Amino acid sequence: MKNKLFIIALLLGIYILIINEKTYANKTKETTIILVNPTFGNMEKLTFLIESNYINIFNLKIIGVYNTSSTYDFKKYEYYTKKHPYIKLEGYDFKVSIDSLFTNNACSKRFYELFKKSDGIMFWGGDDIPPQIYKSKTKTLTNEFTEDHLYEISFLFHLLGGKQNIDFKPFLEEKPNYAILGICLGMQSINVATGGTLYQDIPSEIYGLECNEDIVKLANDNIHRNYWKGISYDDTIPNYCFHKIAILPKTIISNITEVNIKPIVLSYHHQSINVLGTNIRISATSTDGKVVESIEHNKYKNVYGVQFHPEYSILYDKLETIKLWPTDKVKTNKELLDDQSQLFYKNFWNYFSKIFLTE
Repeated sequence: MKNKLFIIALLLGIYILIINEKTYANKTKETTIILVNPTFGNMEKLTFLIESNYINIFNLKIIGVYNTSSTYDFKKYEYYTKKHPYIKLEGYDFKVSIDSLFTNNACSKRFYELFKKSDGIMFWGGDDIPPQIYKSKTKTLTNEFTEDHLYEISFLFHLLGGKQNIDFKPFLEEKPNYAILGICLGMQSINVATGGTLYQDIPSEIYGLECNEDIVKLANDNIHRNYWKGISYDDTIPNYCFHKIAILPKTIISNITEVNIKPIVLSYHHQSINVLGTNIRISATSTDGKVVESIEHNKYKNVYGVQFHPEYSILYDKLETIKLWPTDKVKTNKELLDDQSQLFYKNFWNYFSKIFLTE
């Protein structure tokens, strides 16, 4: 009997030791996440999430990676990193031609170095992707785009591979648990980089509407940016809108909330996924099923993207208010989002944070 008690006590002690070691490792391990295109707005949103504990990762380091030939003056905001020392900016000459995006190119070595020294990467919003990348002509409603999209698409291809070059070995083969989060443009970029295509304009291509006055008459859940902005003189009206999404079962996003819940999301885009890229599957759609709202990777478990924006402060700041159309009243966070939707956003970043826990 004494021997059994001794063995049980010994096993319990070993278990406690292992747990304590894991806890210590989690608290001392440095986690490095790359933020591609670290504009002032993106850094401001990210620091809000971190310092409000929505993103809760021990010893987190952020590397803001940008193209030194970009028209945006990233160096102008280096002062911001002094206020937030866990962020540093790194600029590189990311010149890559459109015909070399999906093969070894002038940026490949730098992409690999950044991959090796990080645990994850985030691609956030921005202008439209050049349709030439996915072998389409440019439609008149496609917005202005920048050369930065070339290196971003190429970087994602190097990370994930795609149907454009099936012999290319993606970086994630070395670290399959590496995390990639794409938001809005970032989600579209994941799809295009892996060989997928886009609808260049949701209202005209999916709903057959070309005029703002007609688009605002659609059901709210079928509108994906604020088209009142184009027909109102009220400059306080934002570019974004709110609508519900439908979540598919057995997906990453279904781990964040229950499938039967349709959370209200903040939306600001006019393009969406058409043909899916290699190993990409849909995890959420608009409530009518016509617009892809979330994707994930079939092979790499920590690669996913969302079409909506979970980073805007209006989703969390109870003092911030907004008016969405000319005759609308000014609304607070509580009036815009039901309790389940507010919980959805907290769970969204909680899930992202837990990816980086030591196994």
